[in-house]
Amino acid sequence: MAIVSEHAQPLFGREQDIDDLHAFVDEALTKGGTCVLHGDAGVGKTRLLTLCSEVATDRGARVLSASGVQFEADLSFGVLHQLLRPILTEVEALDASSAAALRSALDLGSGAGTTDPVAVCTAALALLVLAARQGPVLLVVDDLQWLDTSTASVLAFIARRLAGHRIGFVGALRLGEAARFDSHGLRSQSVHPLVREDAQQLLLRQFPMLAPRTRQRIVDRAAGYPLALVEWGASLARLPEAESDAGAAALFLPRRLEESFAARIDALPAQTRRALLMLALDGRRDLRELLAVGLSIEHLAPAEAVGALVIDDATGIVDFRHPLMRSALVGSSTSLERRAIHRALAAALADRPDRRAWHLSSAAVGPDEHVAQLLEQLAQRSFARGDAVGASTAIIRAAYLSPRDEDKSRRLAEAAYLGSDVTGEFSQASQLLADSHIGLGGGPGSLYAVAARAQISVNGDGDYHTALKFVESAVAAGGHGWSAENHELIDTFRSWLMLCSYAGDADLWRGYFNCLQRLTPEVPAALRAESQAIGDPARTGAAARPTLISLGERHDILEPAVLSLTLAAMYLDLVEVYCTSAWRFVQEGRNGGPARPYARSLAHLGIDEFLHGNWREAQTLADEGASVCDEYDYMNGAWYFAYIHALLAAGRGNTGRARQLVAEIGNACAPRRSWGAQRFSHQPLTLAAVADGNWEEAYQVACQLSPPGEFAPFVPQALWVAFDVVEAALRTGRDADARRHASAMTAANLPLISDRLALHTAGATAMVNDGEHWRAAFEAALQTPNAGSWPFDLARIQLAYGERLRRALDTTRAKEVLHAALQTFDRLGALPWTERVSEELRAAGDPQFRPTRAVPAALLLTPQELAIVEMAAAGLSNKEIGSRLFLSPRTVSGHLYKAFPKLGVTSRAALRDALAEPTDT
Repeated sequence: MAIVSEHAQPLFGREQDIDDLHAFVDEALTKGGTCVLHGDAGVGKTRLLTLCSEVATDRGARVLSASGVQFEADLSFGVLHQLLRPILTEVEALDASSAAALRSALDLGSGAGTTDPVAVCTAALALLVLAARQGPVLLVVDDLQWLDTSTASVLAFIARRLAGHRIGFVGALRLGEAARFDSHGLRSQSVHPLVREDAQQLLLRQFPMLAPRTRQRIVDRAAGYPLALVEWGASLARLPEAESDAGAAALFLPRRLEESFAARIDALPAQTRRALLMLALDGRRDLRELLAVGLSIEHLAPAEAVGALVIDDATGIVDFRHPLMRSALVGSSTSLERRAIHRALAAALADRPDRRAWHLSSAAVGPDEHVAQLLEQLAQRSFARGDAVGASTAIIRAAYLSPRDEDKSRRLAEAAYLGSDVTGEFSQASQLLADSHIGLGGGPGSLYAVAARAQISVNGDGDYHTALKFVESAVAAGGHGWSAENHELIDTFRSWLMLCSYAGDADLWRGYFNCLQRLTPEVPAALRAESQAIGDPARTGAAARPTLISLGERHDILEPAVLSLTLAAMYLDLVEVYCTSAWRFVQEGRNGGPARPYARSLAHLGIDEFLHGNWREAQTLADEGASVCDEYDYMNGAWYFAYIHALLAAGRGNTGRARQLVAEIGNACAPRRSWGAQRFSHQPLTLAAVADGNWEEAYQVACQLSPPGEFAPFVPQALWVAFDVVEAALRTGRDADARRHASAMTAANLPLISDRLALHTAGATAMVNDGEHWRAAFEAALQTPNAGSWPFDLARIQLAYGERLRRALDTTRAKEVLHAALQTFDRLGALPWTERVSEELRAAGDPQFRPTRAVPAALLLTPQELAIVEMAAAGLSNKEIGSRLFLSPRTVSGHLYKAFPKLGVTSRAALRDALAEPTDT
């Protein structure tokens, strides 16, 4: 059955698709919404997008359309400019920062500088919301799989935030193509090939002159793809019947649709083919802009007449009727033809340096230093816009256009550094280094090569100690002059810092800091703060905190600095300050962007969610991170997610799983001598021991990071278990060690490092207070600023306070505090702690935790006696019971001695039966 629109040819076999899209457009133009069409090339997605545009126009909506361009996927924000062009005149109505962000990203006027990608996302959305105030807006984007990385991130951001606005987004995504646009979670609609009957009807309606046998052959070969049906029908309809039948026997299969376009192009005049090739290589659709670079309406007219392209007089947009036409044009042209057009385009784009550089590079027939320099400048601009992949592509192209070997080597080394340290493309970086032939010399590019080799080594079979000694030797050679203005030197220091953090070797740390202090005139503020927070936060973290907060509020921090800043922030519990950047890396990764910042940001965000008590979110992020590492073979990053999973398992009481994960971390880190990374595992292992009530193990594991009473240098993980050391020491009778470590926490000024460590310090200080003011100390701990931001940590302190209150027979306040802890532990699913609180509430006589069945003489037991008897009946020793209830084994024995005659038993073995036997009534 055909659905006929007054604007176009009928659609056959699309009844359900059309109904669904009509409903979607109507809803989106009133409430907002997104829909992505998925289908193979030539299946009819573009025609359905056109239908959506027609429906929206009929509803009085403004339609903004654009299309991904296969040959411009590396041009930052190219498609975004195409999409927003009709409403860019309204940019000045935005607030100053949003307007500046769009002007910079889209190269509008002078003054464009560094652009924060998140700011571009929010500014683009704000511009659309502003436009929608005048009437509904529909965004129509074809070939999402060919979007440039920057546009893909912006559109994925917008597509998820249209609810409540009169803005719809409909796009088409080709199956079988790698796509930067992340359609995960968005409403989707699959477009399938036509059934045979509908395919026959389409051909019969449009090409009635075709012989039946020819028509059947086309239907057989087209396999339901409308594009093939129409194109082959049109080409054969021009031939006499005998020739068309012979032509039908030689038709290409649908997967070779491009050839059918090429055949059609060959029939056009030479000037028209050249004009079409210029249109294909330029990539833009604005007719005025295209006329400015030499296109002629007269030359395009024959192509429009045969349906090869469409010129919209109302909007001034010219485009191919189907994107495969562009591929066919380029594929059928000669290199001489393409270079000539690229030169012509470059000459006409003097005011567009990014486009001009790419066209000049495509026109080059050999090494050209001028063009190489233009590409190098383009790489710098792309990097400033947050497009590391685009920057790498440009710098690699610049390298291979370099006439001098030293320039080629320098540029390849920088590209290798970007690939290894920023994007995580280690295999490509390794090949680039091999091509660069750079060694340990002191010339430009040598430090980039050293940093890249170190990263490649530790992400392969190498070890951190060897790799870092290599870096230290290269930097210490000093051929760079120790200038803090030397970007290559500073980038190398930042890479060195990250490697030191995972190596965790005190001698390697000392080598790093000795060299760092030689920078002149001074160490850059960001690098100094990162080094202080990551290297030795117990001594220098407090000094770094203000700088990290200040830097987190800026939008001009670039990769890889923002990644190392986020790691530094993690050690000071400040990840939320860098959440915007971290989520940008995650979104870009989901859109097909670089894997390394994607994985690292997932790790940082996952840890932050765990600490803030969002354990489900932490689990989701850790699961995603583990999948990314597996997909990209990024095994040296997998331990991060094993660490988060281990924390969650321990917190939930699945201690066997936690210990298994800790063992996996050890197995991954030991061969690389990655002791800094391995120390992460001490925290979940300590937590697992606490969950099991094995306080001796908890004490021993936590103290492996640093002895009680001190914090070992260059061991930041020791701060994470400081509270555990104090609690486990008290539980195992090491009161003096507990007091010494609580005093060390205060002496190290941990409260100045982070709010969470301030809570830990206050809690530990209260726990060791055996004077008359212990209640005041606990109450002060609970009032620590922002204590509620760290729910698991706060609940543990509430539990410790409740235990102390219950022992002091202050059951009223004990029950208040313990119920607050119970609510948190229940929400988190922290089962071992839930059970401990329940035992305390039972011992405190809380009615909610009395046995639900009456038992012989049990009602005669005191609440504490009942709690002890139940644990003894479960098989716990006096020592284990005392550890849980904060009692000495002698006191436990005394309570059992009193409880036995009340229950009518003489041994522990009889307790279970005594408790299970119902009362006589």
